[in-house]
Amino acid sequence: MLINEIVKILGLLGLGSIIDRILTYLLNKKGKENEEKLLVYRELNGIRILLRQLFVSRTEAYIFSDYYELRYKLTKNEWDFKEAERWMHKSEDYVIKITDCLKDLFSILAISSRLFKNNSEIQFLIARLYKYKTITINKPPEKISIEKLDQWKTKAIKESQNFIEIEYGKSIENLIKKISKTL
Repeated sequence: MLINEIVKILGLLGLGSIIDRILTYLLNKKGKENEEKLLVYRELNGIRILLRQLFVSRTEAYIFSDYYELRYKLTKNEWDFKEAERWMHKSEDYVIKITDCLKDLFSILAISSRLFKNNSEIQFLIARLYKYKTITINKPPEKISIEKLDQWKTKAIKESQNFIEIEYGKSIENLIKKISKTL
């Protein structure tokens, strides 16, 4: 009888040990997942600001390049030609930075997709970011006055900033808001 009681107690202790290990594993897994969610949230906040600024700087550099190139054609002023070249080089430099930033964004989106696989709203926002639109800037007409060229530049900058804000800024912001509600 005593042996049966000892076996039962040891069995319960063994089962308790197994249950304890399972619970510890699940709690650690849940804790790690929460840490990853918080990390994704922080990184998305940082990348939102950086990507928005890089796109604005790149499109403005491109617009300024077109602006000064056409000014040069209209005025034959060498300074305008040099400015057009300088802005074009800046524009090209931003492409590499944007590519790196997009690579980081897509990496974060992949992690987010795994972490929030059961949240259809977050999955929808992630999919939208994967299908981002690229900005198109219409060149000014070749025959244009300096005054109209200045107006074109101002309008092109404003339109590009609005596009960037909607396509990238707001899209990432909406994802951040949804994720923050799960933290």
